[in-house]
Amino acid sequence: MSWERDRDKGFEADYARREEFAFKAAAHRNRLLAQWAADKMQLRHHDADSYVTTLVTGDVKHLRGRAIIAKVVEDLKAAGVAITEKEVAAEFDRLEAQAQAEIKKT
Repeated sequence: MSWERDRDKGFEADYARREEFAFKAAAHRNRLLAQWAADKMQLRHHDADSYVTTLVTGDVKHLRGRAIIAKVVEDLKAAGVAITEKEVAAEFDRLEAQAQAEIKKT
């Protein structure tokens, strides 16, 4: 029965590693997307930093999933930036791949 416990512990450790990776990659992706959006809105210095911080450390539901796309589209339109949800989604996907690659390197 010891091997079953060891196997279960191995599965649990693997699951924890995957979840930690997913969380770090999502947070990094959100930071990159927020920086991209801040640049589009021409936010500088403190305003840009505040915007990035809000999207990265804000509501946790944004870290897991594509809900952040709607938030960014809303913010960009409020700032007078003409952009579609499809364009933001494409940037999201590009940054998702970039974030995962960068986190794998660490």
